[in-house]
Amino acid sequence: MLYDVDQAASKLNVSKQSIYNKLKLKEYKEYIIRKSGKTYIDDDLLNLIKDNLKFKSTIENEKMEKPAKQEDSTDTTDLLNLNKDLFNALMNQLKEQAKQLETKDVQIKDLNDRLAAEQELTKNRQVLELKQQDNKLLEEVAADQEPKKGFFQRIFKK
Repeated sequence: MLYDVDQAASKLNVSKQSIYNKLKLKEYKEYIIRKSGKTYIDDDLLNLIKDNLKFKSTIENEKMEKPAKQEDSTDTTDLLNLNKDLFNALMNQLKEQAKQLETKDVQIKDLNDRLAAEQELTKNRQVLELKQQDNKLLEEVAADQEPKKGFFQRIFKK
């Protein structure tokens, strides 16, 4: 009997994609029947795919059972000691990082204080320069306001 992919997937209780993935394998290519653009599977290929799926599920079940057996055989005191060691190592790392953060906080505070002092000095310099410029302007204005001496006054200085 011939099955299309939908029928084969429902018969084996798998998805159509699983069937298509199996049909891509080289070992199954000779069993595939194509009629008018549609893929059909005969009983032999269906049984091969079924056997392959059973084999795969058996392997997966064995993989799932192994970790459970290994967990049972491990010594709980060794695990506790290992966990304590890991915990202590992590706590030491956290303490070290906390110290580094405190040091960085102090450095940041110092830099902020220096920056504030530098800004204050810059502000004072600017004020001083403005005062000096004002004094120069006042001197120039005062010099311009002196009465101009005439020709004879310049020649005959008093």
